[in-house]
Amino acid sequence: MSSDLKDEVFTFTGSFDSMSREEASAKAKLHGARVSNSVSRSTTILVCGINAGDKLVKARKQGIRIIDEYEFKQLIKE
Repeated sequence: MSSDLKDEVFTFTGSFDSMSREEASAKAKLHGARVSNSVSRSTTILVCGINAGDKLVKARKQGIRIIDEYEFKQLIKE
């Protein structure tokens, strides 16, 4: 298990082309990140897929870093 993302808390929203949200969560955890089902003060990165909803709006209001599936795959070196 890698710990290169140990300081990050990911939340996922929308659907992704190459993986399910459950798979994405598992991959983030393999790299040491924590995963939350909702956007909160502890969320550091929102990974945004197609048809993102309220989580995206909330993350924008809170100034949380928002990335797409491609950027997430870069973070996990996939």
